[in-house]
Amino acid sequence: LLMREGIVTLDAAPPPPDRVTGILAATGGHLATPGGVALDVLPGALGAPTPVVLEAFDPSSLGLPSDPRFDLVAGASLDLGGAVLASAGVLGLPTPSGVAAGDVLLLLRVAAFGAVSELELVGLAQPVAGGLSVGAGGAGLPFPGVRGEGRFVLARLRVPIAFVTGTLAGASGETILRASTLPFVARVSGAAGPGAQYLLASTPGDVTVSALDATSGATVTTVASVVAGVPAALDLALAPGVPHVVSVDPATDATDVGVDVAVRVRFDRPMDPASVDGISITLRAGAALVPAVVALSADRLVATLRPAAALAG
Repeated sequence: LLMREGIVTLDAAPPPPDRVTGILAATGGHLATPGGVALDVLPGALGAPTPVVLEAFDPSSLGLPSDPRFDLVAGASLDLGGAVLASAGVLGLPTPSGVAAGDVLLLLRVAAFGAVSELELVGLAQPVAGGLSVGAGGAGLPFPGVRGEGRFVLARLRVPIAFVTGTLAGASGETILRASTLPFVARVSGAAGPGAQYLLASTPGDVTVSALDATSGATVTTVASVVAGVPAALDLALAPGVPHVVSVDPATDATDVGVDVAVRVRFDRPMDPASVDGISITLRAGAALVPAVVALSADRLVATLRPAAALAG
């Protein structure tokens, strides 16, 4: 057949997603995508039959800023319909291209704390037949493992790695811990009790370790010295912290401000709603008090003052 002229129409479509859906019972089970992303759930980890969606994705689609200390080489999304695993599941991943023997691979969860997205340390990828496996623990360290849904990314470290671990006391709510040398956080629930363990990744050397209780505002900051291959033991105890004002909008001495403008005060930590009112936060014109209604945002980080009447022009 010889075509001398004519029109050829081609229909192009993106490849189907590497996805699997299923229902896992209270007895546990196994799900795997055609591309080899897998989830194993232990018996008793789910309290009832739970719909599950597991899908591979390209971590570059998250739009996270690049960091010379690590590369994001794989991604997996897990939907449990809001359920939480009572015991950590095991996530299996194909070995990404370019990964070599000896590379340190950390599993991170993209988590939103307030309005900020953080990379939460979840696990250490271990080589197994046919790919990689990430469960709780690993290398004798208290990695929490996969215990809930979310978007998970695999980070290949480009710098030497060390770890800081210990217990956290004094938490009344969700507490976020961080090390100054790597942008990976740890999370501890207030319900975990005074002996709750945490684990942070760091580079060797001196590192500043800090923790903030999002409910009470209690904090702790200290410095540890860590070396590769020897986890630094560091127990932490939260102490009540003093909040600080991060910004005020409109700023002091601002000009061309509308007479009906609301004043917004942003704090460096969530505030106790009982402490934010028209007595603790006031608006003044010179020495005169301006009547205003004070409201605290849902994330408890921003107080808004709305004058009861138009301000003097």
